[in-house]
Amino acid sequence: MADLTSRRQLRRRRRERDAMLLDLGALVYELHRQGRRAPELLQEKAIELGKLDRELRALEDSLEGR
Repeated sequence: MADLTSRRQLRRRRRERDAMLLDLGALVYELHRQGRRAPELLQEKAIELGKLDRELRALEDSLEGR
């Protein structure tokens, strides 16, 4: 049962990561299109995405180790 719950969590977190990647890409494009710069915002979003990605990789590793 725990395995099933972990796999559901893995799928959910992957969807979250994919959505964050799309949002970050859209933000980069919009900033470029408007000729604006927002390095602090981009850095913040990239850090948030990195945290989720590390969490996701740890979850994947734990499931593979079982």
